[in-house]
Amino acid sequence: MLERQNTDLSIRVRHPRYTGSTLGAIPIALSMIAISCGFFGSILLNMHSPGNVAVLILLACFLSLLLFLFVRSAIEEQTGEQFVRVEAGVVRWGWQTKWWTRERTVRLDEVDDVRPRIHWDGFGTVDLFTRRYRFKILERVLAEDAMRFAAELKRVAIADR
Repeated sequence: MLERQNTDLSIRVRHPRYTGSTLGAIPIALSMIAISCGFFGSILLNMHSPGNVAVLILLACFLSLLLFLFVRSAIEEQTGEQFVRVEAGVVRWGWQTKWWTRERTVRLDEVDDVRPRIHWDGFGTVDLFTRRYRFKILERVLAEDAMRFAAELKRVAIADR
């Protein structure tokens, strides 16, 4: 959904609900975790040195962080929506779900370019370029929508200066 009022712009993209790649990967990830827990549990029962236990705990914390990031991404993709807002000299974008919102901002005067990037699978990404960074502000949108959103964002962020 794209709304424009004067120099303000609002884009919201809700992904279709499907049990595709991300949700299909959750049982695989859970089975990998169960196997890892069994493996690490058997190692932990045979350890006698506190240093070895500490290394194993650090490895378990790292794997837990990876699992958290994967599950968060899956929930955002399945239940959340992406948003981009241009208002009051700021570009604000992120993901919003029922439980949390992740948001990033960049001032309009820092924006150098906005470009769509079309992938082989018919989906696209909208990239926002500043002098130092490239930000992916919309991900996994249809290619036509990516081109339309990028053109509108470019018009608002760059041409209206």
